[in-house]
Amino acid sequence: MLQDYYQKASKKKKFFIKLVILYGLVITVIYTIFRAYYINFDPKLAFFSVLLFVAELHTIILMLGFLYSIWPRNYKKYSLLNKNRELQINMFITVAGEPTEIVKDTIIHAKEAADYYNTLINPINKARVIVLNDGKGAKKDNWEEIRDIAESIGVYHIARESNVGFKAGNINNGIKTFPSDDPHNTIDCFFDADFSAKKHFLIEILKPFIDKKVDFVQSPQRYKNLNTWVAKAAGAHQIFFFDYICPAKAYDNALFLCGTNYAIRRSALLSTGGVDNRFVTEDYATSIKLHLNSKRGVFIPEVLALGLAPMNLKEYFNQQRRWCKGCLDANSKYLNELLFGPLTFKQKFHYFLSTIYYLIGVRDLMLILAPIPFLFFGLTLIRANTNIYLALVYLPMLIFNFSLFFITFRDPVKSLVLDVVSFPVFASAFISSVIGKNLPFSITVKKYEKENPFRVYRVQLVVALMLIVGLIYSTIIKTD
Repeated sequence: MLQDYYQKASKKKKFFIKLVILYGLVITVIYTIFRAYYINFDPKLAFFSVLLFVAELHTIILMLGFLYSIWPRNYKKYSLLNKNRELQINMFITVAGEPTEIVKDTIIHAKEAADYYNTLINPINKARVIVLNDGKGAKKDNWEEIRDIAESIGVYHIARESNVGFKAGNINNGIKTFPSDDPHNTIDCFFDADFSAKKHFLIEILKPFIDKKVDFVQSPQRYKNLNTWVAKAAGAHQIFFFDYICPAKAYDNALFLCGTNYAIRRSALLSTGGVDNRFVTEDYATSIKLHLNSKRGVFIPEVLALGLAPMNLKEYFNQQRRWCKGCLDANSKYLNELLFGPLTFKQKFHYFLSTIYYLIGVRDLMLILAPIPFLFFGLTLIRANTNIYLALVYLPMLIFNFSLFFITFRDPVKSLVLDVVSFPVFASAFISSVIGKNLPFSITVKKYEKENPFRVYRVQLVVALMLIVGLIYSTIIKTD
């Protein structure tokens, strides 16, 4: 964890890291200047040449944002036990038809965490576990099984007649069913059906709430089922986000809720009118409203719960498509507030980075198709001596970029492959957001299923075939 590392690092180590970051900043700026100079403004190619530059500029902006995120900071450490016996703790588990054995494991672990907290702190009102079961409203076959399991373990259970508002509606129904007489001292914790809390979850996540100005706390997400290359790569992406991005967001009070493993004061949640149910990423949209209401979030680096990764590309693509479209839709809806509202400059900067990140599908499509004019027609979109440009301008940037990638990513090769094959998903989600097309609600099953590669990879295969044909064609022409 970067946050823990900086808390323990010596001044010399921090100084060296700052030098590396400044070096990266310098070569990125130099590359951007030269790259802009070499845009090919030939009338036949100008449009495509500018598009290619814009695609590269997107990468450059994200790189600068990442360098800002990993800059050494004096992160606050929350180590004191929260002994406030007046806190009312609710551990909500949202369920919508997930496999029964997975939900049962989550309930058992949440109950163990609640019992451990109750034994150690002896609060006036015992921490309670509440299963918010939308399986009935969604007409799932196993909803009664989950009800019976909840009752046998000794936790609360709620089943709605309909699943209006999906997960957001489920949560709002839960907090309505369990109202609070003291919202500021009521802490609601939320878990997806597949995320099992560790025994000390409540002990650790409640520590920052000693500060009365802290409104919500997010903990990292980690996967435990790293059995396939997709699961390993997806897990690596989660580690990257929570280890390197979240600490800086929290430092600038721009951290957003990440759907599970978080705790929030009921007063903060009520200040937004409840969870925003207009988007598939209800957590992200609600976070915007929290920040607009001047609420403060904290990130703690300790892993307090373990979940399940998508096991195959179909499930991973479905997950990423939802996240991408949901965030783009929310940013579009709140665009005026994000630009001109009461947010600080740093908060706006972080939301800007979060917004443009999900344009990666369109960017990658541009970058992948960029060689086509050269391969088929011998036309270059960069008006420079290719060898000199590559050696003196592009290569230093490439080496730094890939070095940083391989240092910060676990399973970097698998992660890179996953990034490359995901471009159609993000591109289609972007188009769906632009034209206002809704995505059907779905849950990530997170179990291995054999895939038909020609269905899952059809866009990727078409693009790959086009590039291979272009490479063969250009080679034949040059030979002739």
